[in-house]
Amino acid sequence: MTSSYGVRWSSGRRRGPEPREARIERLTAQNPDLKDRVTDRDATIGELIEFKELALSRLAAQHDEIMRLRSPQ
Repeated sequence: MTSSYGVRWSSGRRRGPEPREARIERLTAQNPDLKDRVTDRDATIGELIEFKELALSRLAAQHDEIMRLRSPQ
């Protein structure tokens, strides 16, 4: 006999893991990988922020130098 969820019943007992338990196991197994991806992403974002700040600083210095050279003396 098969239930409406596709689980076979044998004398009142199910065969195989319940769908909820299987999902919990699958998500628990994925969790470390997802944490690693988030850590890598955060590191990349940090590097990009540092690059952006350096680029803006250089642009500001170049602008100041251009303005200094353009000013009449």
